Amino acid sequence: WTEPGMEVPALLVRSQTAAPSGKAVVFLDEKDKATLADSAVVTNLLQAGTLVCAVDPRGLGEVHCHDNHLASDAIHLGRPLFAQQLWDVMQTAKRVTKLDGITEVACYGRGAAGLLALFAGALSDDVARVAADGCLASYRYALEDSQPQPLWVFVPNLLKVADVPQIAALCAPKSTLVCNAVGFGGKALARRAAAEQMAFAKVIFELHDASSNL
Repeated sequence: WTEPGMEVPALLVRSQTAAPSGKAVVFLDEKDKATLADSAVVTNLLQAGTLVCAVDPRGLGEVHCHDNHLASDAIHLGRPLFAQQLWDVMQTAKRVTKLDGITEVACYGRGAAGLLALFAGALSDDVARVAADGCLASYRYALEDSQPQPLWVFVPNLLKVADVPQIAALCAPKSTLVCNAVGFGGKALARRAAAEQMAFAKVIFELHDASSNL
């Protein structure tokens, strides 16, 4: 339960053979938590003794429903769907930190869910490390292109204050990995273009004397 009346499904997975490392990862995918079965990242984490908690924030995977339904509920509640999903992620991280033997919790998001991971890293003290794999490098790539993006990634009025690089910057000085960030056409940016896109975040990490953490 992430708040009264709101239950979100999750899978808690650990290796039967590897010694527990004390670390845990909250796994997010833009489709659903079941994709962990095909994730090489998850396999490597389990082999290293890391506990994996795969969760479906509201509106995704096991609790998916029609986009119009989700949008109308969000308007009725006065809470953007992205914010509700982010709350689910943050509460999941908090719950995992309380499990016996866990000393550190990271958040890994794949696809559009990488944005949820970045926001969780920026806003939650329970998230010590962040990895965003394949999310938008900037909202402008979605706004200026016809590429499809899940409707829940769009947050009302967000661009008045921040874009993806600024959210990544808010994660400083935590270890923050942004890989395969996508641009126009949903294609991953070249290394140089990605570095240019994240220039703002790089400056902020340098100010924290943590440039190697980005």
